[in-house]
Amino acid sequence: MIKKIAVACFSILLVACTHASTISTVTGPSIASKSVLVIAAIDPRLDQIAERRFAQTLGAEGYSVQTGVVWMSRHSVTSAEDWKSQVRADGFDTVVILGGVAEGKTAVKLPDTYYPGQTTSSGVVTGNTVSITSTTTPGTYVPGETFYKPWANFSANIIDAATFRPAFVASIDTRGSVFNSRDALAERAADELLSEAQKSGFLEPLNGASSKGSSWLPW
Repeated sequence: MIKKIAVACFSILLVACTHASTISTVTGPSIASKSVLVIAAIDPRLDQIAERRFAQTLGAEGYSVQTGVVWMSRHSVTSAEDWKSQVRADGFDTVVILGGVAEGKTAVKLPDTYYPGQTTSSGVVTGNTVSITSTTTPGTYVPGETFYKPWANFSANIIDAATFRPAFVASIDTRGSVFNSRDALAERAADELLSEAQKSGFLEPLNGASSKGSSWLPW
């Protein structure tokens, strides 16, 4: 069932797959959104983290919202048209399709370290004779460690449930430190994509104040 919904959404998602930096494009009129379905379409297992974050934020901002994983557990979808009909029947006026378009890791290698050798000398006095003995230990190279920084590209598509045409499309590159997981990137992407949408007049807080925190460290 998840695959069928992914196929239904994939043609829309292609619009955002070719961009490497954060973009936003308004392709239709604004939507008077109140009830929102948030679906992770490309890789539902991994992207449910972004799906959950996006939905939680919208819920805190006054929307009636449901995640795709919950919605799909309650429905049997047989086709793209059936999916659209059931979305409308459930009263959603807006659908948000999220996807992790690409991901990977960038290797960062620390420089090798050279520890120079040492020479030690010792002397022995025998009568009027001094014997000097020197010992030299060779230098040592220690290879630098390699660390991996994760990166991921995510997309968001806001769909008008009345027409199932995209009203807003955005994609964003997220890059983390060696201490970040893909989960952290997914949450960051959800926050940034929603922020981009709100700057363009979509899904603005209904209760007058954004619930998104400012706990993110600089990239």
